[in-house]
Amino acid sequence: MTRYTYVDSYGGNVGFFSISPVPGNAEVCVIHDVCLNKNLRGRGLAAKFMRHRLHLAKTLGYKMILATVVETNLPQIKTMEKFGWTKVDPSIESERTGNRFNLWVYD
Repeated sequence: MTRYTYVDSYGGNVGFFSISPVPGNAEVCVIHDVCLNKNLRGRGLAAKFMRHRLHLAKTLGYKMILATVVETNLPQIKTMEKFGWTKVDPSIESERTGNRFNLWVYD
């Protein structure tokens, strides 16, 4: 796992995320622990942040990217759909948190 920080023209830490390879397949990764700075939300940065994550993953040689998104995170779901991610059904309920989430795939 490698953690990355995204810095934009706003002059600071816009957010962070991690990329981990899938064991047994060096061409597939999981993008996780994605967090956009709460003070910068609602300024149209989600698309730039997504572009950055996808570009970095592709630059690192990954051909397929996986992520999970909680069903109630509508802003993130909208961004995933905008960028052409595919949602895998059915959703799964986390025993730890009780949240329902889906696996998303980008290739």
